Amino acid sequence: MIEFVSDDVSLHDSPERFYAAAMRALFRGTDSDENFEKYLSSARQKSRSAAELRSAIAQLLKITPMPDYTPELGDVSSVCSFRTEWNAEAYVWRSGQLYWLVCWGTAA
Repeated sequence: MIEFVSDDVSLHDSPERFYAAAMRALFRGTDSDENFEKYLSSARQKSRSAAELRSAIAQLLKITPMPDYTPELGDVSSVCSFRTEWNAEAYVWRSGQLYWLVCWGTAA
C-alpha cells in the first residue's frame, strides 16, 4: 500500500513536523498513542535529492501501480527521508507551497 499526503507549508514549522502530523493522520487509531509516539520519536531524518525521490517513487509505482495518479514532482525544492527503528521509510518533499509525504507498507 502506498499513501500520499499533502498539506500547505504554512501550517507546519518544518518537514519533520509535517511528517509527524501526516503520519498521525494516516495511522490514527492503529495502535496506542504511547506506542505511536515511540514510533515517531525513533524516526531519523536524512537529506535526499530530487533524483532519489523520483527514483523511489518510480520503483514504488512500478510495484504498486496507481492508475490516474501522478504525484507533484515538478518543482521539488527540498527532500528528506525518515527511517524508523521498525525499518519503515517515508519521503517528505516541498513542491511550491505544499509539503508532500509518501509512505508505503509491505506485507509480512
